Amino acid sequence: MRAWYRLTALRVEGARNFLIRAVLNPDKPVVLGATFEIAGIKVEVDRQLRAIRRIGEEIEASGAVTNVGPTGQQPRAREGWLPKSGGRRHAVRAEEGARGGEVQAALRRRRFQPGRRSDVVQFLADTVNPIEVFRRFRSRSARQQPNPRNRLVDVTDPTTGKTRGVSYEEFKDILKRTGNEQEIAEDALGLLAGRTPRGPHPRLAAEANTWVIHQEGHRNIGALATHAMALDMAVRGEATLQEAVDRAPMSPGGAPQEARHLTRYLNESRQGQVNTSRKWVLRADQLAQRELQMIKLWVESLKDLKIRDSATAQEKERELILEIRRRIHEIYGLREGEAAGADDFLKSLENTDVIL
Repeated sequence: MRAWYRLTALRVEGARNFLIRAVLNPDKPVVLGATFEIAGIKVEVDRQLRAIRRIGEEIEASGAVTNVGPTGQQPRAREGWLPKSGGRRHAVRAEEGARGGEVQAALRRRRFQPGRRSDVVQFLADTVNPIEVFRRFRSRSARQQPNPRNRLVDVTDPTTGKTRGVSYEEFKDILKRTGNEQEIAEDALGLLAGRTPRGPHPRLAAEANTWVIHQEGHRNIGALATHAMALDMAVRGEATLQEAVDRAPMSPGGAPQEARHLTRYLNESRQGQVNTSRKWVLRADQLAQRELQMIKLWVESLKDLKIRDSATAQEKERELILEIRRRIHEIYGLREGEAAGADDFLKSLENTDVIL
């Protein structure tokens, strides 16, 4: 019913004939600690949100392992330097075939941070010129310390050819003016599996990939999954790329702080230590609502969801979580053996903290 329309809060009541109730100013969490229905399957919200983060952790961890590689072999994605006028610039260089997990691992685990200086994410390919995406630090005050999670990605305007920092609203306008939103989405998503952009706007696709997936994924590990869902919907024609960017859970202002609160909530609630009346829990709940909405929209847009009709309610929830995991692994090109088995993954949702 809500589709792409945003409410301040959403309450789901009942199991089969559930009632969706909009709440403008909730004084307690609306979805955290509750149950939610996705594709007719009742899921525990907290478990689903932990699962999304564990999937993101698997993607990054598999990339870190691949980046180490055999002795004497260059990592697929690694930190380094690029020349610039009067010196050199920090860079993360992604070789042809580097998947999203490798790039995210290189960004998260780099030894030398650019601090207040700009840096580059460079995508290399044998058949095309390197695609360079510029990122920079912007402070609100001279005292603000650089945070690698909060760098700004510059975007190239195809009309003017100028590259600059833009807001999400400006970014959506740039995407619309290209007239090639689906092709850009295909190339941005394809980079996650190590495919070189082949469409009419390869640099813009790389910038979208770096901003929407990697920068937001660095702020919130769960965005590696939920933002990939948004791009996948655009690729399959279930939404325009503008709509996908707008629905990306980390797109609103204040989302990075909400992500920190939600990570804290999920870890404390797992141990039964959280006080849900605290204001920071309400902030966490805002991001939780957007993530659930994205998961629900994406899952219900899939045409061949593999869930057994004969399964019990609990089995259906497990199968749904594993089906989401399988499909996100597929988007990132994860191969068999690069992540834990299904049982170990499900156990980790109950006994392991999630990371930011």
